Amino acid sequence: MINLNHGSGSLTGEATVDFSVSDFVNRHINEALARRRAERLAGEDRNYLGMSEIGDKCMRRVYYNTIGVPRPPFTGERLRQFEMGLYFEKMVYEWLIDSGFVIRTKNSRGEQFEFTDAGGRIKGHIDGVILDGPQIPSLMYPALWENKALKAKFWNAIVKHGLDKAEPQYHAQCQQYMAHGQLINTLFTTINKDTAEIYHCVIPLSISNAQK
Repeated sequence: MINLNHGSGSLTGEATVDFSVSDFVNRHINEALARRRAERLAGEDRNYLGMSEIGDKCMRRVYYNTIGVPRPPFTGERLRQFEMGLYFEKMVYEWLIDSGFVIRTKNSRGEQFEFTDAGGRIKGHIDGVILDGPQIPSLMYPALWENKALKAKFWNAIVKHGLDKAEPQYHAQCQQYMAHGQLINTLFTTINKDTAEIYHCVIPLSISNAQK
C-alpha cells in the first residue's frame, strides 16, 4: 500500500535493489566497444609482432607475442583507453594542421602507412609523416609524426627525463618506424590527458638503436 500524503513515502518502507546503474551502462558500453574493435580488425591476421611492442623491456612478453600465444581479451577499461587515444590523436592532428604543418596519415590507397619486416612477422603502423611545416631548427622534413596521450605521471616523466629514458618502448617504436620509412627524425608529440598540456620533442634516427 502506498501512502499518498506529501513526503511520507511508502508505508512498506523503501525498496532496496542490489543494482548499479553505472555497472549496467558500462557493461553495454564495453560490449559495444568490443564489437567495434572486432569489426575494425575483421580479416586482419594478427600473427605478427607489432613495432610498438618490440622495445618492451619484458623479453618473455615479446617472445610470446612473436610466436602468437593467445592473449586474454582486453578489459573494458583498456578498450576505452584505446578509443580515447584515437580521439586525442585526431585532435592533436587537427591542431597541428591548423598551425601550418602538412601531415599525411594515409597512403595513396587511403590506408594507414604500414611497414613490414621478417617476412611479415613484424609490422608497424605509423601515425603520420610530416611533409612540411614551420621552420624548426632541430627538425628536418619529411619527419615521422608519432603522438601519445598519457596520464600526468607518464607525461611528466617524458618531459623531465626524455623519451629514451622515460619510455624506452616508445623510443624503440619511433626508431623502428624511422628506419623502415627512411626518415631521419621524428616529431614526437604527447598530450597530458589530465591537463591538456602538450609536449613536443625531436627524436633523431639512431641506426644502431633501430637494429638492436
